[in-house]
Amino acid sequence: MKKILIFLILLPVLILSGCFMGLIHEDLPIENLPQVDPNGGAMRMVHAKLYYMLDNEELLIPLDSTIKINGNERTEYAIIRALIEGCDNIYAENCFLPGTRVIDVTESGSIFYVTMSKEMIETDQSSSGYSSLAKRMRLYSIVNSICDYNKDSRVQILVDADGSGDGERFPLSVLGFSGQDNLIEPRTFQNDIIASPPTVILAFLQHMVHFDYVAAYNLLSDVEMSGLQKPSYTKFLNSVHAIGTIANYSVLSTNISKNGLTADIRIIVTIIDNNGISKDMTINLSMMAHIGVYKLNYSSWEKAFLWGEER
Repeated sequence: MKKILIFLILLPVLILSGCFMGLIHEDLPIENLPQVDPNGGAMRMVHAKLYYMLDNEELLIPLDSTIKINGNERTEYAIIRALIEGCDNIYAENCFLPGTRVIDVTESGSIFYVTMSKEMIETDQSSSGYSSLAKRMRLYSIVNSICDYNKDSRVQILVDADGSGDGERFPLSVLGFSGQDNLIEPRTFQNDIIASPPTVILAFLQHMVHFDYVAAYNLLSDVEMSGLQKPSYTKFLNSVHAIGTIANYSVLSTNISKNGLTADIRIIVTIIDNNGISKDMTINLSMMAHIGVYKLNYSSWEKAFLWGEER
């Protein structure tokens, strides 16, 4: 009886010391745990289409992107963060000023309220890339990227101008829309500023009308499907002077190849030649996609204006 009593007294000690094998098991490694971001906890990857400013144009390039979402972030917050960071596409212009931050993103119904830091409405006069155009493109870039990810949504842009953390609505004129003093309202996806074959051609022709030949030259293909290289700027300028002046233009039709690599555009233009004679021409132009951006093949431009069909 005495031995039994001693055993019962020592039993807890024996258990804790591991004398009873099988009662305590070594923890096994658990696989397939989520990745952990030391700066934000568990994170995930999301695929989204982000809209970046086409180099110095009022057009957006849609680029399929993979975005890292930190554990404490909304997806929409991370989308804007990725836009501010920029991308490595050589035709994409980062229209956001250094220091730009997302302050907050909230959702109410179908509207996303996005509060941005004061850099959203600032302009760096020392760089043409940070002009009123760049301010408009910041707005378009955020709105289209969020609305593409969240179909049928709208985006209300607010700006924390005083650093208090609270956003407020500003007149559109402050966001680069000259002469529009009404306060910004929730905005939807804007399709007419996407860089597509017709919008790029229209931008090219607009530059030609306004004698902005450098901007027009930048919209020419670097290398055509045939391997033909982009001409020098001097050669392009000489051909422009030989043709005369473009007075009016419009796009008649667009045909994009099944693989999306090329496009044919039929346009009508009014040319005033160097003798002051005006004539209408219906011509066909070809384009080629370069890392997501359609550009005009110079060879088709040259042939069209040398052998174009008059109407």
